[in-house]
Amino acid sequence: MQDDFDDLRFYSFTDASEIDGEVVPHVVESKTDGVSARVLLRTPADGSFLYMYHGNMNAVGVENYEEMLTWGDDFQGTVIDTNKWIEIDPSTKITQNNGLLLNNVA
Repeated sequence: MQDDFDDLRFYSFTDASEIDGEVVPHVVESKTDGVSARVLLRTPADGSFLYMYHGNMNAVGVENYEEMLTWGDDFQGTVIDTNKWIEIDPSTKITQNNGLLLNNVA
């Protein structure tokens, strides 16, 4: 397994044959590289078999909040997404820099 957990993949199958599986969206919520990771995933509602795969050292991360959640924002980048949020901040105490920052908000 990669130290940064980028090789994690989750699939659901209707039976244990591992044929015709569907990708299960996931997000690594928190991690300590090379030690542990807390992963959120959208589990199938139909009681499917759920499998986790890892070990592809060439894999890149495929985390996706928008596929995993009905609605979500990981606040990547430096500009608040006005398609998701209405920004009302006349004192400019709310900023974004790969995360939402609230500065001295009373």
